[in-house]
Amino acid sequence: MIEVESPSGGFLPDGRVIILFERHVFWEQLVAAGIDPSTVNLPESILSQQRGGYIGGAAEYARLAQAAAIHQEAAYAACSWGRFQIMGYHAISLGYTNAVAMAAVFAKGEAVHLAAFVSFVQLDADLLKALRARKWATFAKIYNGPAYTANLYDTKLASAYARYSAALSTTTEAA
Repeated sequence: MIEVESPSGGFLPDGRVIILFERHVFWEQLVAAGIDPSTVNLPESILSQQRGGYIGGAAEYARLAQAAAIHQEAAYAACSWGRFQIMGYHAISLGYTNAVAMAAVFAKGEAVHLAAFVSFVQLDADLLKALRARKWATFAKIYNGPAYTANLYDTKLASAYARYSAALSTTTEAA
């Protein structure tokens, strides 16, 4: 998972948690907050019903800031956070007060990211079952959404698993 989700780590060079702002999720979060997104004056790179508009790196924080000026919680819920890119809208199910609180805790380190990922997988019986059975397409669809095939998410997971399994076997045999 680490190699596939964020191979460069859970933090930007400036020390902030790595994020990806999802403009289409921000749209959905505004609706859930009782705000009509069509009345909000933001560029399409920040607010749209379509996926995309990604900039990457530190520039994602500029998108987050613009969205947060409209509705902070919806904006933070619309970001994937940290080493495992867990969506902010999962914050409450993971035991955080809200997405803003989750982001603050994620700033403490990658150990927090790992603990949240483990909890996330354990809370979803289908996700856990797919992981244990190494059903990478099923796992990818649940974890990353139906568009997982666009970036070969399942193939990358299978490849990483095979590589590390082989390395572990070699290490175990050598010991």
